[in-house]
Amino acid sequence: MTKIDFNRDKDDPAEDFSQQPILSELLKKRDTETAEESLRTAMILERRFLSSLFGNTHACMRPRGDKMPGYNREGRPERVHFASVSLSLDYLSDRPDRSHYELVDNEPYRHLTYSDRISISQFRELVLGAVTRTITIAKAAGHPNDPIVVVVNEFGFPFFRRSDRRKAFYDELNDLAETKGAYIVCGSSHKVENKRNVAVLAHPAHGGVIEHAKYSPAVGLEELLGPRHDLDWRYYSFEIGKLGILICFDAIDPTVLQRQIYYSRDMPVNEKIDIFVIPSFSHNEEVRKQAEMLSYFTKSIVLYSNHQYGSTKEGEPQPTKRKPLPRSHGLFIGGEDVLLGKAVNFKQQARPLKPQTFALPGTRHWASIQVTTVDYARTILDLDKLQDDFSPLMREIVEMARFDWEAKKKQQARQSGETPP
Repeated sequence: MTKIDFNRDKDDPAEDFSQQPILSELLKKRDTETAEESLRTAMILERRFLSSLFGNTHACMRPRGDKMPGYNREGRPERVHFASVSLSLDYLSDRPDRSHYELVDNEPYRHLTYSDRISISQFRELVLGAVTRTITIAKAAGHPNDPIVVVVNEFGFPFFRRSDRRKAFYDELNDLAETKGAYIVCGSSHKVENKRNVAVLAHPAHGGVIEHAKYSPAVGLEELLGPRHDLDWRYYSFEIGKLGILICFDAIDPTVLQRQIYYSRDMPVNEKIDIFVIPSFSHNEEVRKQAEMLSYFTKSIVLYSNHQYGSTKEGEPQPTKRKPLPRSHGLFIGGEDVLLGKAVNFKQQARPLKPQTFALPGTRHWASIQVTTVDYARTILDLDKLQDDFSPLMREIVEMARFDWEAKKKQQARQSGETPP
C-alpha cells in the first residue's frame, strides 16, 4: 500500500489512489470531477484519526524500561515455568451491591481484615504458602535452575497497616525469589497514604522488591487512585527478558492497550516486551479476553490470574477447592489460549501441568494453582518471526495508523524556520 503522509498539505501533488485495491473500489463509486481530491482529503483525515488512536497515545503514557543486573536477551533460558495463583477470597461477597473500592479512603479491606473470614496473619500465611507450593510444583517439573514466573491475583497482597510488617513480608518474598530463581508478582493492595494500587514484584536480580503502581483506576467501580505526576509506565529487563505488569483495568484501558500494541511495533524485535503479567480482580472474563488479545497484537507471552470468583446467577455452582474455576487462570502465547487447549502453533512448546490447590490448615481458605512449562528460548524466537503475522486488513490499518515521527520533525522544523533534519 502506498504510504500517505497525513502531515502533507492539500496543495501537494496528488497520490495515485487507483493503485490501492480498497481505495480503487471507492473511486469507482464517485463520478464527479472532484472524486480523487475528495477521496484524498478523506484519506488524510482517516489517517490522522487512526494515528491519533495509536501514535498519540504517547502523549498519554510512555513505556520506560528499568534494566536489572544480568539482563541479556540473547542468553534466554531454555525453559521457564509460568504459574498463576488464584485465591478463594471473595472480598465483600456478603455485600454484592457494594464494591471493595469504596473502602479505599477509609478502611481498605475492613470487611476482610476484621471479619471472621480471615485475618491479616492468615492472609499472609495463605499467600506465602500458596506461592511456596507453586514454586515446589514448578521445580519438580523441570530442572532446579529453571526460572519461574508467578502471579497472584489483584488484591492478593495482605494489607499491612504497620510498615515494619509490610517490610518483613517484602523480605520473605525477596528471599523466596532469590533462593528459588523466581519472579513473583504478589497481587496488589491499596496504599492509602498516597492512594495507589501497588503490585509487588520480587525477583532474583538482587535489587530488592519493586513496587509497581496501577496506571488506570477502575472508575466504573469507583476505585479512587491519586493523580499521577508522570506519564511513565515501567517495565523491567531481567535475565529472562523484558517483563511488564498491567494491573487489572490497565489491560482494559484503551489508551494503555493501544500504547502497548504500538510500542511493540515501534521497537526493534530485540527491544520488545517478552512477558506481560496481569493480576486481576473481576467477576467476569473481560480482562482475560483482553489478555488474549494483548498477546496476539504484541506477539508476547501473557500470564493472567483472577480470584476464584463465583457466578452471579442464583443456583449456579460456586468454585470449591475440589472444583476450582479454570478461567481464573490464563496463559496466552501469540494470541493462543494455552490452558483451554486452543494452542496450535505453540502446542508443543507449552505443557500445562495438572491444576492443584493449596489449603490453609484449620480454615476454609484455599488457592488454585496452575503451572505451565514453556520451552522459552524456542517460543521467543518463534514469536519474533510472527511479529507482522496479521490479516491483510489489520496490516493495512496498522500501517495507516503508523505515526511518521520523521515527517513530524521536518514539519516542526519548517514551522520554526529551521533547516529540516
